Amino acid sequence: MEEETNNNANLGLDENNVIHNFEKILNLTIWASIISRSFFVIGIAILIFHLYDFLINFNLQYINSNDILGFLVVFGLILLFIFLGLILQFIVEGIYLLIDIEQNTRNKG
Repeated sequence: MEEETNNNANLGLDENNVIHNFEKILNLTIWASIISRSFFVIGIAILIFHLYDFLINFNLQYINSNDILGFLVVFGLILLFIFLGLILQFIVEGIYLLIDIEQNTRNKG
């Protein structure tokens, strides 16, 4: 028991102090949110560019397997960017939820 108290004293911890820094966590979530939104924007930009390119060069008489394969690759890339954006947004919301839970439990005690 005394050893645990000494370890907490060496770390500078008491009941009102925590190891993590809320400002750093909030900055991290802000940057993650910005990056996730940039993934969404990149995915939408790729979609618009390739739809425009596809509609301009569309000719039913000259469609071959390379055109279909290229379209599937671009579609997969778009899905990848949107998926990465959703995952990052999910992580950001989870961090916000954990911060709210921690603050609510700290205020109760």
